[in-house]
Amino acid sequence: MRALWSERSPSAPVRILSTGVRKKMRLECKCHGVSGSCTVRTCWQTLAPFGATARWLKGRYDEATEVSMLPSGEGLVPRFGEHEAPRKKDLVYLESSPDYCLADSSYGK
Repeated sequence: MRALWSERSPSAPVRILSTGVRKKMRLECKCHGVSGSCTVRTCWQTLAPFGATARWLKGRYDEATEVSMLPSGEGLVPRFGEHEAPRKKDLVYLESSPDYCLADSSYGK
């Protein structure tokens, strides 16, 4: 199962984050010259504000689909029927994250 998972998305979290950051980049320019004339213009790519990138990433996280392996071992399918089959660009996960707000007596005190 992990082999299929790795084949499907070996670095999915990094790829998703870098794609989102690139999509949010914008061009900023500054003019240089005497008395505000724009004889030379310097432009550069800048990152979107952190909050915008964080909201985009949180949206992807909220839309992620829990998946399980097909009995044949040939693919991943949504664990719950209300989701569509995941596309390659979709964010998927195999196990739900633990609720860190609830005490777990099996780990320390």
